[in-house]
Amino acid sequence: LVDAFDLEVGAVSFYTPDSRSHRFWRAAFPDEFEDPGPDVPAELRNAIHDGYQGMDRVLGEIMAELQADDVLLVASDHGFKASEGPRPVWVGRIHSHLARAGLDPEQNGITVVTQFGVLAISVSRADETRSFADRDETHTRVYAFLDSLRNADGENLFNAYSVDIAERPKGLGRSFFANAYQWILRQVLTYVFGVELDTRPHGIVFALPNSDVLEVAWPDATVRVLGEAHDIGDVVERQEFTGTHDPIAVFIAAGGPIVHSAERGRLSVLDIGPLVFHLSSEPVPSDLEGRVPESWLDPAWLAEHPIRSAEVGSFPELPRGDATVTPRDAREQLEIEERLRGLGYVE
Repeated sequence: LVDAFDLEVGAVSFYTPDSRSHRFWRAAFPDEFEDPGPDVPAELRNAIHDGYQGMDRVLGEIMAELQADDVLLVASDHGFKASEGPRPVWVGRIHSHLARAGLDPEQNGITVVTQFGVLAISVSRADETRSFADRDETHTRVYAFLDSLRNADGENLFNAYSVDIAERPKGLGRSFFANAYQWILRQVLTYVFGVELDTRPHGIVFALPNSDVLEVAWPDATVRVLGEAHDIGDVVERQEFTGTHDPIAVFIAAGGPIVHSAERGRLSVLDIGPLVFHLSSEPVPSDLEGRVPESWLDPAWLAEHPIRSAEVGSFPELPRGDATVTPRDAREQLEIEERLRGLGYVE
């Protein structure tokens, strides 16, 4: 990106430290657990360390492209510590089974929002050529598909729930009790799982893992998808998390007006946004909760570049092109937004 564009501000996110710390904390730090677990190969014991070495090499490549007055910020939204005990996480493998269910993301306007810990598929209503009844039929088939994931005895691997989002037209309304059930599902999604419901999807089907059934079936049992037999590993994967989030995160800054200091300081993750605006010679939007960390900046530079603030409404909007947004573009945008919303970055 630095080579291709004359960037004022660039950002990139890396998931490796998070994914490895969740999965391999006990392998790396067995002494932090009452049960150190079984002996594991060296590549697993060193997975976290090797991951950070890889991140260090990547940062070195980025730094090599920067000028002396450029600033490099490295921040994590949380740290890690040992969990109280191993926590199983069930990860779905449903993409390869969608076609047999007659569910095609292109044709049916569906998006697999997440398979991590919970299965969630949304039905888009961006394609105006598809009628409400057509989208509703897709919604029903999505539910039937997730509900068909069962063990050999017919027990559900995941408990599926179908949630209406779009307002239903006259003649296609639900009964009083069905509407009451939908209201309860919305409350559970909003207040238990923190899902921000909006009106863009036609509907969402989510499925919670039935851990007791899955534990008995893993790793060798035969399960059924749409009535057909499959190895359980073709449908779901069991991962074990031994690392959990810690509120103490990482922040490193270097270059430009950043003051050199080998001592540990304190910074809120909310302060990073204001700092980026100020380093970009822009006023800090009034709705940001954090503050510019003045102690991290050279006093002489700060005197020449005083902190400015501006009301949110005074900032220009992004230019809007005349290009037609196709249903596929809309679905891809929805998929990105839903994944960001699931991570907590978008409300």
